[in-house]
Amino acid sequence: MKKTLVLMIVFCCLVSTAIAAEFSTQNAYNWLSAQASSDGGFDGDVAKTSWAVLAMSKAGISANADQSVEWIFSQQSNGYCFPVPCKVKDTAMAMIAMNKLQRMDNMSYIQDALASMVIPSSMSGSWAIEVSTAGTGACKLSWEANNQTRDRTVAVDKGRFTECSNSYFLDIESCVGNTILRHPGTKVSVDCTSITGEKTITLVYRASNKYFIVSSTTGDKADVTVNNGCFGASGADSTCRKEHSLYAAWAIKETGATGIDTKLYLLDAYSDASVEDNALLYLATGDSRYLAALRPLQKTDGSFDRSVMKTSLAILALKDDATAAEIVTKATAWLKKAQRTDGSLGDAAETAAALYAAFNEPVEAPPNDYVPPENIICNDDGVCDDVRGEDSENCPDDCPAEGLDDETAAVECNDDGVCDSGDGETAENCDADCICGDGVCDDSETSDSCSDDCVAAVADDTGEDQPVTEEGSSATTWIITILIVLIVIAGGIFGMKKLGLAKTKQKPNTPGGYSFPRPGGLPPMASSRTPPAKQAPMKQMQRPYVPSSKGKDEELEKSLAEARKLLQK
Repeated sequence: MKKTLVLMIVFCCLVSTAIAAEFSTQNAYNWLSAQASSDGGFDGDVAKTSWAVLAMSKAGISANADQSVEWIFSQQSNGYCFPVPCKVKDTAMAMIAMNKLQRMDNMSYIQDALASMVIPSSMSGSWAIEVSTAGTGACKLSWEANNQTRDRTVAVDKGRFTECSNSYFLDIESCVGNTILRHPGTKVSVDCTSITGEKTITLVYRASNKYFIVSSTTGDKADVTVNNGCFGASGADSTCRKEHSLYAAWAIKETGATGIDTKLYLLDAYSDASVEDNALLYLATGDSRYLAALRPLQKTDGSFDRSVMKTSLAILALKDDATAAEIVTKATAWLKKAQRTDGSLGDAAETAAALYAAFNEPVEAPPNDYVPPENIICNDDGVCDDVRGEDSENCPDDCPAEGLDDETAAVECNDDGVCDSGDGETAENCDADCICGDGVCDDSETSDSCSDDCVAAVADDTGEDQPVTEEGSSATTWIITILIVLIVIAGGIFGMKKLGLAKTKQKPNTPGGYSFPRPGGLPPMASSRTPPAKQAPMKQMQRPYVPSSKGKDEELEKSLAEARKLLQK
């Protein structure tokens, strides 16, 4: 009988060993890869796909991982959370997966989206401010609520708040204002400079018989932040959900997000008997106390709660703990036993989590003809999305060059050697056609920038210079030339008149009138008459003109000077 019992035990051990030896990482990855849809998603679920990305990237199956990341991005909402409508756990897992692949596209906006889903927690405890002092005076509290600055001054007598039940703790909700607790993460400025002596200002969270010191500052002033937030399952959920808050806390730690702190809610809801609480709180905080609480939760078979997901999370938390090497080995052996004949260890999320947490064996990448785009930022959707990081250099089709409006950016240069300004071509969008020296004064050229094509500006009635195009400059030159000729002719005629060289039409004799005789000639109509007696000149001719060569030169020089001025303009 004893022999039979021993043989049975040995047989069971051999069978167990054989089963364990049959575990295949390659089969697990083959099964996992087969679960992906043609576009890279897993069951249309962002959280599952994120676990798959973590596993595939660890195994070096980059093409599959890249395709799945692109699918995750395709599920992003306009508010930068995942999917539509937003879910906290999905958004958190997407952040962790992106961080693993260093795909930080829009990460700051995703972090903001996660922060926007924080809600006031329904914690059972209370928040209070303590001022340790031997002096007497008052402290002023200031905070922002609904875009308004609010403040309150409270009396302090040797550490007691006389207006708040004479307690050493100033209860924020009942003694200061419940608007602070309605807005998670509110910062309260405490100013106790009116109290003499040394002071320590402390923010305390009290739950039953437990006290949590949130922050403590020695001095006259301190800023305390009331981190009383938690997460629901989605942005529309107003009830705190521990599981979703745990995954969000892990994502916040992994991606280095700031301004989001739900640790107090998690501490309040914490159970030291929960594998998930201890594993995820360690991943979120790095506090080894959670590892100490996690180790004794392992079952005798090596699992944690006989759950693939919980065992995988426990291994993730414990694998860097040198004192937990045996625990990790036993947990990994249990996961191997959990593999099914098709290679899976459960659903896609469980299989991927186990592979990511426990197995490092090299595998052969399953066939995948996916080729990641060369430019993973530009999506060619016709919209310049600066949040994605698109700009005129990496996405010129969506983001036209700076300084060009949409109409100018849309102009196509036909490279015909002619600057077609009517079609919108300029030196900015068509430098092949619109260049200086082509004989055409383009809209973008001036006499200063391109004197070869554009003549100097002509002043208008306002006194401002107006640009003249090359076509207009030719007509203007002819006009100026004609004016010069006319001025020269007019100047010559005027000079000849003064010299008496030009014929002048005689005015008819009228009563009291007078006809000027031509020098050296006879009056008209009286060539046979005797010249009249000499008469005195008319009074109007007080300064008769005296012809001289000097006067002629001055008149001509004046006319030519005027012509030169016009030509220079």
